Amino acid sequence: MEKIPTHAKLVIIGGGILGISLLYHLAKEGWKDVTGGFLAMDPIKESGRQIQLIFKDFKADFLKRPEGDVHFYCNDGLAIRELVEKTVETGERQNYKMNIEAVVPSLSLDVVARFELTLSLKDKTTIYQ
Repeated sequence: MEKIPTHAKLVIIGGGILGISLLYHLAKEGWKDVTGGFLAMDPIKESGRQIQLIFKDFKADFLKRPEGDVHFYCNDGLAIRELVEKTVETGERQNYKMNIEAVVPSLSLDVVARFELTLSLKDKTTIYQ
């Protein structure tokens, strides 16, 4: 299994038309360090299912002014992969509260912001067939 990235220069929140389009165009321009739709996009694609991804809520705590390139860290990759599997198994909407921290590693590993998002997944495969 490929190692899940732990940081990114840019985080695209959401897997809607704008988020996916932005991710596509940045990747086409050579951006390699982009986290889009967070860590759910690969497991959703691997499932072969039509899984709807939305964020039910968003909370941000900005602790310090970042004075450099911000890196975002999320250690929930395995839990999100399991969330996708549970969504497919049950056919019911599944929710998971993700935690993300932002740091400026060129200056220090002090957290400059914390984010909490509730990722909500629903398998819509039967609806689209």
